[in-house]
Amino acid sequence: MFAPLIDSIRDSVCKNLSDILGAKNTEFQKKLKEVTANLVNEKQALEKVKRQIAGIDDSKDITEANKEEDKGVDKKGAKKTIKGLKKETKKEQKKEEEKKEEKKEEKKEEKKEEKKEQKKEAKKETKKGVKKEDKKSNEPPIDPELEAKLQEVTNKIEKYESDIELLKQKIKMIKETAKTFSKPENYPKVIDLVDENGERKYIKTKKDIYANTYLADKAGFYMVEVTISDDGKDTEEVKKIEIDGMCVRNLEEERAFIEEEANKPPEKGKGKANPAAKGKKK
Repeated sequence: MFAPLIDSIRDSVCKNLSDILGAKNTEFQKKLKEVTANLVNEKQALEKVKRQIAGIDDSKDITEANKEEDKGVDKKGAKKTIKGLKKETKKEQKKEEEKKEEKKEEKKEEKKEEKKEQKKEAKKETKKGVKKEDKKSNEPPIDPELEAKLQEVTNKIEKYESDIELLKQKIKMIKETAKTFSKPENYPKVIDLVDENGERKYIKTKKDIYANTYLADKAGFYMVEVTISDDGKDTEEVKKIEIDGMCVRNLEEERAFIEEEANKPPEKGKGKANPAAKGKKK
């Protein structure tokens, strides 16, 4: 009978697709956690680099400080404890911060005086009909290594944020797609097979013929859903049962696909290819 064969094909294909989507969902959820953790680490690294560029020294190693302090003894001749060393280190750091603040205030005052002098000079030059020159920054140049590190960390953050957005889109699409294949009641009601050339096999008309006599001539077939058109003629229409390629491509493949789509020449009468276009996976 044709009904059991059709049911078997439909159940098998839908179950396989459901399994694939479930496995990919697990993979992408795990990857999302990993990338999110990487993003947090890079943001912390970014703050550290910014502090280094600003001249804030918070890289003192308490362990090294403890080693130095442990060489000495207190008034009673006892070695200083780690706790005590930490307190002293904090006090020293506080003093350093206070000194830095004082220096900053001094620099501010110096800059104010410099600006006053510059304004006076500018007024003199203006009176003489000489154009003002662009004010040159008095800020010291950024260390090239720190500047390179800043750019490197910034690039990583942008990449991780992009990856997180892609992964969220993939997970959302998988959940929506999986609804069709998760329960038998959601399966396509009427199906058939077509070969690679698009030739339909009309399985329901071959109930008295062995399947291997009309399916063995091709390497593979596509399962299609059969629907009735709304043109009033009860014409049957077929649509391939497929899942969007975004559901299964990993991040590297997705980025390559987006780039490929963006670089495609526009079709006649259409605009440039949409980089966010999604491919189909049968």
